[in-house]
Amino acid sequence: MIGQFVVFIISLLVVVFFSNIVIRAVMKLAEYLKIAEFAIGFVVISIFTSLPEFIISTTAAYSGEPGIAVGNVLGSNITNILLVLGLAIVLRGVVVRRKELEENSEILLLITLAPLIFFLRGTLGFFEGLLLVLLFAIYVFFVIKRDYRFEFPDHVLAKDWIATNLQFWFGMVVVIVSARFVISSAAALAAMLSLPESAIGVTIVAFGTSLPELAIAVGAVKKGHTGLALGEVLGSNVVNLTLVLGAAAIIHPLSADYSTFASTIAFLVAICILLWYLLVKHNRLSRRHGMLFVLLYILFIMSEMLIQAV
Repeated sequence: MIGQFVVFIISLLVVVFFSNIVIRAVMKLAEYLKIAEFAIGFVVISIFTSLPEFIISTTAAYSGEPGIAVGNVLGSNITNILLVLGLAIVLRGVVVRRKELEENSEILLLITLAPLIFFLRGTLGFFEGLLLVLLFAIYVFFVIKRDYRFEFPDHVLAKDWIATNLQFWFGMVVVIVSARFVISSAAALAAMLSLPESAIGVTIVAFGTSLPELAIAVGAVKKGHTGLALGEVLGSNVVNLTLVLGAAAIIHPLSADYSTFASTIAFLVAICILLWYLLVKHNRLSRRHGMLFVLLYILFIMSEMLIQAV
């Protein structure tokens, strides 16, 4: 068991570390291409901070581990809202750009309901996966149409452009390889501890794959880019529930017992409604809101462990 735990921790750290390398490369490319800041948060950064979730969930689906694939997505979204956004707000109260964030929080709320409807049928198959990926494409079009700016990077030296691209692709390869070790070790730990794969996916794996979002959100808030941090969290959740879950279902049908995820999905929907209410009600998320989010995250982890233990 100790050996599997060590493999799990090391491989997960490698995924997170090289995902950050990929993210830094993407941010440089976005800067070179002069993409607007709001679009960077909601599209570019949100997509690439979801890289660990994408790789791990699709790898888990391919390996026949649907519990980890689905649990990782649901748990990661809960972690993003309650822990990542909560800690960012605790560090510094966030002023909300009402129109933009209200619109996107409503989109997040609607998208959160889609997997719930699919799970009522007992499976997420190829067709449902295509619908979720299409929903992702519509979401990206919605954001890009409003905020995207593009200029050819003629001001960038060729060596810088090549180095940044090499950094991106090398990081991608390392993440893909190390993700397979995360899945195999997580499945082995679940078997040894007599825990269902969903419990590992919702808690441990979800926390690990949310570390890039946490690092970027906290860093952005410290530098005063609160809109970027909020946009990244909301955007990352949309990516997880559409592109990540959809791609995993396309690779391999995600047949799962709905009752296994019923409490997790209900909790996710509830906190999305809470976030939407706070964004509509206030033009500022205060530190007490952040403390509430962190407390709810702790209660979520405790309740999940209790439910799985029964």
